[in-house]
Amino acid sequence: AESDGLLDILFLHIEANVRFQCRVRWQENTLVLWDNRAVQHHAAWDYYPYSRYGERVSIIGEPPAAAAA
Repeated sequence: AESDGLLDILFLHIEANVRFQCRVRWQENTLVLWDNRAVQHHAAWDYYPYSRYGERVSIIGEPPAAAAA
């Protein structure tokens, strides 16, 4: 219960502060990559009536330096 409460506070803090966000101005053939080990992804549905296509890939390699410490 304590963990859930703390995570809820952190998620709301991230959502509410634009300085923690990266917004993409989508254009034709735009490609965006991010590392789910180091960032939190939340897609906003602000591109109507257009659509987006996503593909999940996994990187094989060492964990990020901060996670390895």
